[in-house]
Amino acid sequence: SFMSYSVTRFLDYTVEELNDSSFWDLLTADSVRLIKSSFMDALAIKRPQEEDSTPLANGESMTIKLVNKKDGNEEGVEDDGLLVSLKGMVHFTGESPECVCSIRPEGNITGR
Repeated sequence: SFMSYSVTRFLDYTVEELNDSSFWDLLTADSVRLIKSSFMDALAIKRPQEEDSTPLANGESMTIKLVNKKDGNEEGVEDDGLLVSLKGMVHFTGESPECVCSIRPEGNITGR
């Protein structure tokens, strides 16, 4: 997987820590449900056979919440965390579909 070093400007993790972890572990439970539901919707969309990808959430940004579990927030408490916009594409090449996503903080980030 690819991880941009710019992510360290708004997350309290190094790129190495993020590459050694699961993205799902950084999300609140509601955010996990939203992304998984959008992924399943993308799988169900009828698309022409020659198309090998489809946008997640019909191409709209989704607002999700990342939580810093380093601070002892193991449960992903909803009122803690950082709101980010997520956009993604579901690709159907290879053996199984995969989703490539980008995240961008909502609002101004002054650094951590």
